[in-house]
Amino acid sequence: MAITGDDVRLDEIIPISYDFSVVEVSSPDELAVVGADTRVRVTFFEEELELKLPFGSHTRLFLSEVNRAWSDVCEQYPKEEPKFDWLTKYRKMSKGARSLRKSIGATTVKMRQMKKSERADAANNSGQKKEDERTRGDGVHESQERVKSEVRDDLIRNSQPILANKSQMLGMPQFGLRDNLIKCELLKKEDAYTYIKNYSFFLGTYNVNGQNPKESLSPWLASTASPPDFYLVGFQELDLSKEAFLFNDTPKEPEWMLAVYKGLHPDAKYALVKLVRLVGIMLLFYVKAEHAAHISEVEVETVGTGVMGRMVSGVCFEKCRVPAWCDRILWRGKNIKQLHYQSHMTLKTSDHKPVSSLLEIGIKVVNEESYKRTFEEIVRHIDRMENDCIPSVSLSQREFLFHDVKFMQHQAKTVTVYNDGQVPCQFEFIPKLDEPTYCKPWLTANPAKGFLAQDILVLHLERGKDYFISITGNYLPSCFGSSLSTLCLLREPIQDMPLETIRELSMKSNSQVSNPETDKPQEIPKEIWMMVDHLFRYAKKQEELFQQPGLRSEFEEIRDCLDTGSLDTLPGSNHSVAEALLLFLDALPEPVIPFSFYPQCLDSCSDSSQCRQIISVLPQCHKNVFNYLTAFLQELLKHSAHNRLDVNILAPIFAGLLLRSPTKQDLTEKRKVKEFFQHFLVQTPSDRDIHDKLPE
Repeated sequence: MAITGDDVRLDEIIPISYDFSVVEVSSPDELAVVGADTRVRVTFFEEELELKLPFGSHTRLFLSEVNRAWSDVCEQYPKEEPKFDWLTKYRKMSKGARSLRKSIGATTVKMRQMKKSERADAANNSGQKKEDERTRGDGVHESQERVKSEVRDDLIRNSQPILANKSQMLGMPQFGLRDNLIKCELLKKEDAYTYIKNYSFFLGTYNVNGQNPKESLSPWLASTASPPDFYLVGFQELDLSKEAFLFNDTPKEPEWMLAVYKGLHPDAKYALVKLVRLVGIMLLFYVKAEHAAHISEVEVETVGTGVMGRMVSGVCFEKCRVPAWCDRILWRGKNIKQLHYQSHMTLKTSDHKPVSSLLEIGIKVVNEESYKRTFEEIVRHIDRMENDCIPSVSLSQREFLFHDVKFMQHQAKTVTVYNDGQVPCQFEFIPKLDEPTYCKPWLTANPAKGFLAQDILVLHLERGKDYFISITGNYLPSCFGSSLSTLCLLREPIQDMPLETIRELSMKSNSQVSNPETDKPQEIPKEIWMMVDHLFRYAKKQEELFQQPGLRSEFEEIRDCLDTGSLDTLPGSNHSVAEALLLFLDALPEPVIPFSFYPQCLDSCSDSSQCRQIISVLPQCHKNVFNYLTAFLQELLKHSAHNRLDVNILAPIFAGLLLRSPTKQDLTEKRKVKEFFQHFLVQTPSDRDIHDKLPE
């Protein structure tokens, strides 16, 4: 297992391009084991690598990042191959290294399907390559050392737990949802196939005061009668030099690691699982060799307790010499029993003495028979779930007979397709074999395809199933969201009118065909008049108008008043009425200046006369509303000494509402829209007749 930068080297670089692919090749037996490693095959041209990755969040993150990178390549380079210029410096360093593969710890990298001739060439050229590597000089050695130091720095950061994006992982085509569901169910039911087995843990702590190891550590580490199953050994003040604090690196680390390895209990063999460093602190985790194969997904966390961290508060000193934290072992948890706890006074290297604790900890162990039984039950349950999720429909009838069809006569019959399954389903009439269409020319089905569902909300449970919730409802008509032309035709409050009448008026307003006597429209919608009238009467001198938000509850009262006509005057504060006016303009399906005029307005934004010419040719109700609102804003500017409003405040607020883009605006468009509208906030002689229409 890679511990320091010396254990890691750059062997080969595989660019992620169109010729790259990664697929999971884990066998069913491996998938059935909780915590099993994941095997994937990486393909690049004729090369194939099989990677054995440890189960856990790091692997999930790695695979999701690879998939995301491949998607980015396809998006950014649709026509040409990316050049990967950044690989140049690495190619120099890894030249001639392709024939060499290393197996490091539990991660095995293998070459598959290598041609026999390539293998022979690799064997014949191995001697020459070694000679080439010796003659490369110090330049390559320095590059390798630099890469090693970078890897060493990253090692500690990568040991922190990383949360994976589950939705991103489940969406990857290479990794099936079914396997992930099985693993999740196994984790939830692990009590059914696991039991507690006790293992011995030796915990040791030693403040070495910056000294080198000068004596055997066996009196401390091998002090138990029988060899423990696990060792967790911590050191403090490993190196007190300023370099250790600045660069998080010390030559004393390998010396103490070797001393620990030699001092472990002689009656057993141990494997190093994890090394953790944190500015003069080192933690080593060893396990008996026979347990090493069962260790996976090792993660660590660090907690600052020094000057920049937080000490444990409320501790009184358990009147003797105040003990150092580094000379104490604290533990907490379930299924733990402390067998002994002692210091070791015979070691003289430091003014501190090492301390040890032997704990007996109960760990969950898998019962293979129970596990197999639980696994089979889960698979059967998921099979039933999958069957339940198969779309299913029932038909009202399957045979139709059309009687006495005459020439050019239309006959129709209805078949009801009922979704009797548990999931939404999509249907479509498809052609029979060797036929171009699904039916003969004299027959047609309407609709020929569709989706059998109402609006569906999907409630997803993390590590659980999905719930589909059907949504139905009816919408009360409102002046908010209705078109200006429709509102100008409404003589009564919108909620006092039948829906069918509203639809008819809406169609008339869109078709421009109406009876001039019965369908004569109002000059402006009465709802706009009510809001502007209120603000004109009570808010001309109101400070922060259109800038301070109103109250949600007051807006709802204002909306209901406009929709029902229940009150003669609007409720709520001036700020709530002002916000209601802005929301009304924002909700218009077609803005006051219709979308079709938008490009023309931008082109004419610097010419005041051209801007006014555009307004003069707007549809009548749109032109009336625009002139009415601009005249009102000009009146507000007359009272700027009290309300503190000016053109620079009002123009950005109203310009984007009255002159909206059918698509997203860029900064240049926003500037032109503001410039266009500013021309209308300055009163001209032609505006005087508009002011006569303002409420008194």
